[in-house]
Amino acid sequence: MDVNEQVISEWVDETTPYDRVREVMRRSYEPRPLSDIAATAHVSESKTEEHLTKMEEEGFIDHVDEDEWTRNWESVVDEQARDILDRVDDREVLLERVHEMEAMDEPDETTRRNLVFARAALNLQQEENK
Repeated sequence: MDVNEQVISEWVDETTPYDRVREVMRRSYEPRPLSDIAATAHVSESKTEEHLTKMEEEGFIDHVDEDEWTRNWESVVDEQARDILDRVDDREVLLERVHEMEAMDEPDETTRRNLVFARAALNLQQEENK
């Protein structure tokens, strides 16, 4: 058994089918077909579809086509905002970074996306401090 097969075998042994499908979808920002998700997660297509349906009900993913699924943008923003708050606990530092991004004349796509995440982090922090 090669290294990749060993790692996959351990992943399958140490996680539930639901967790594997969720992990695959956590990194799926473009629509993916059910068959691809199932194969990557090492879960049957019928069980994968059950898990995807549950994740859609939870707002974690979106069913975008007959058999394609993708990560829900709002869940991405929420996850990224929480990651920011885990790393930056000083509101003033976060505000300063937001202002720096807002002051850019022509921010690139990455900066615009990061600004969305940073603003969401500020909003989340404000909600948590109420």
